[in-house]
Amino acid sequence: MNATRYKIAGALVAVVLLGAIGIWYQFFRDDAPPPASLEAAVSALVPTAATTEAAATSTTAASEPTSNSSAAIPTATIAATESATSESASGGGLAGEWTAAAQQDAFVGYRIGEELASIGTTEAVGRTSDVTGSLTIDGSSLTAASISVDMTTLKSDESRRDRALGDQALETRTYPEATFVLTQPVELPAGLANGESASVVATGTLTLHGVEQAVQIPMEAQLSGGTLVVVGSLDITLAEYGISKPQAPAVVSVEDHGTLELQLYFERAA
Repeated sequence: MNATRYKIAGALVAVVLLGAIGIWYQFFRDDAPPPASLEAAVSALVPTAATTEAAATSTTAASEPTSNSSAAIPTATIAATESATSESASGGGLAGEWTAAAQQDAFVGYRIGEELASIGTTEAVGRTSDVTGSLTIDGSSLTAASISVDMTTLKSDESRRDRALGDQALETRTYPEATFVLTQPVELPAGLANGESASVVATGTLTLHGVEQAVQIPMEAQLSGGTLVVVGSLDITLAEYGISKPQAPAVVSVEDHGTLELQLYFERAA
């Protein structure tokens, strides 16, 4: 009899433990994607037709005879090649127009802390890949940059949150677009053109929720396979952009500031 009671008690304990684990997994596990990082962005880079063509051109050029057949190469061609090499080493190899490329891991989005009823503290992350943009590099300076984001396509792990942002907080139905425009040139480190990572600060105007603010966004960049990879983040105080905290029965509280994150890929304009 006692043995039977012990078995029943043991079974109940097992059920309780399994239930507790299930509750933790369902509600308390952190499903938020990690913050944007240059290393992850470069690793996620998928070669496109443009980058593949650039790599093939580079390989062909590298395989052509040089020192042993220099006499057959016109002097003007040798001079042009030396000039291009020198320009690349000085950072000028990045000069020109660049446009935002369609990459599966490209995004602009938000990250903000919140507390939900019956769940507890968590981190809300919403992102969209509906981003257009362009860069202009003159010599070794970034002289112009503009990025436009379709805020109506922001997606998180909770569709109810996404729908609520249409009329609350970001109010994406009223303010469907967010933009960033560079207002000061950015000097680019020489090593960036040679595939080295670089840290820069982009000064410009951020328009969010219909409000313009002068901002400085810390960014990291790296040239990889002909694609310029750029990541960055900026702390955003909601009140500075006229953003009210969202309200819902399930929402206990939302922090008064969040993080704007970007992970973008640029290719040379055709």
